[in-house]
Amino acid sequence: MKRMMQINAVVLIGSLAAFTAALAELEGAWLFDSVEDGLVEDISGKGRDALLGDGATIAGSGPFGSLMALDGSATAGATITGYKGVGGGDARTIIFWWKGDAVIEHSWVKWGQNATGTKYYIRAHRTAPECYLRIETSGGQHYGTTNVCDGEWHHLAVVYPEGGNGVKDHLLYVDGVEEAETAGNPVAVDTDNAVQDVAIGHKLLHHVNANGSMDEVAIYSSELSAGEINDIMDGGLRGFLSVNPEGKAAAVWGRLKAETR
Repeated sequence: MKRMMQINAVVLIGSLAAFTAALAELEGAWLFDSVEDGLVEDISGKGRDALLGDGATIAGSGPFGSLMALDGSATAGATITGYKGVGGGDARTIIFWWKGDAVIEHSWVKWGQNATGTKYYIRAHRTAPECYLRIETSGGQHYGTTNVCDGEWHHLAVVYPEGGNGVKDHLLYVDGVEEAETAGNPVAVDTDNAVQDVAIGHKLLHHVNANGSMDEVAIYSSELSAGEINDIMDGGLRGFLSVNPEGKAAAVWGRLKAETR
């Protein structure tokens, strides 16, 4: 029994350590459940609230709570003022829900200077009559083959792994499944994070503003696993993280103490 309690303690301590690390690596998370004074709250605790454009509204019912509806105009989308994304060749994960049926080059999440290697644009790759999840850095791109412009909700994730060497090393997930077939040109990733504020739905340079709905956008400065991506997809960001870190930590320690008495 004592041995079992010791094992449980190690497991719980490991869980708390993983949770703490996950909080540190969460750069920002926007649930689009409400808007106040034109701002959508960042629940990461880092204070990176999103400034909503006139062409975007918080309304309706998304996969979890309300959604951000984008009318495709020049003011559709949200801007994370002062936050310029993950830089260099550092690992990262970007996740979000998307729904739309317009077969266009939707701009989803973008930042970085528009130059070879430094640009970091997640958008739709249009091949009529379908469009696919695409990540690009000027001169290089990587995209899948699953149609995500069919008017249904899709959970999309883009992962740049630790030790990645270029844009083709990204892992693309649609509805929790890694894209098996991909295409694009290899180019190194050296993302600029000094020039451009992170844009959600806005086109920045080229392509078009997103026309559809987005929900539960998050940026991590780490490589999330397929299991973690599926946990977020199934339970939402609130379920995966917790908007009250102190409360979650206390619960873990309480369970630890109860099982080791």
